[in-house]
Amino acid sequence: MEIATNIFLRHDNKKYQNKLESVINLWRTAKSSEQVSVKDLLLEEINNIAPDIAEDAVNRFFLALEEASFEPRDLHTERTGYIADYYYFNYTHGSNGIEIVEAILQFLLDLAPALDIRAYLRGDDDPWERFYRCESGIVRSTDYEPSFEEAEDDELPDEYQWWHEGLPTEIKAGFIHSWKQY
Repeated sequence: MEIATNIFLRHDNKKYQNKLESVINLWRTAKSSEQVSVKDLLLEEINNIAPDIAEDAVNRFFLALEEASFEPRDLHTERTGYIADYYYFNYTHGSNGIEIVEAILQFLLDLAPALDIRAYLRGDDDPWERFYRCESGIVRSTDYEPSFEEAEDDELPDEYQWWHEGLPTEIKAGFIHSWKQY
């Protein structure tokens, strides 16, 4: 099973957002296959962002990743960029992708509780989706199994409305959105 994931983040403080982007780019470009080296690089970077919580946040992050049986390459994003004022990055993971994405979301939220961060996951076998949204410092999620007929409806399901609320119209995630294009 493959899980495709898109993560979007935006912070009102652009300097802080740039620092978070540098963290993502650090683990994206880290050439090391050794978990310890990636952890050390990340700790050094987080010390520049949030020195009071850096060690604890990085340790919690790697503990969660270890529980997901991750490999350092699991942190390498496939693509990064901007849509409107949101920074996005995406992954393709195996069956442990849900746990890895949850660890990433919690880690970024620990570093920036006011961060608007959302993730969209979809499986490659049957159409299923999971939407994540951080609200009031808590990572919340909902699962959805779309049907092709829903693409013909004018109104989107509640799960779609909840996830897209407050996002620029350029950001559209979900099978139903892609089906509506045909």
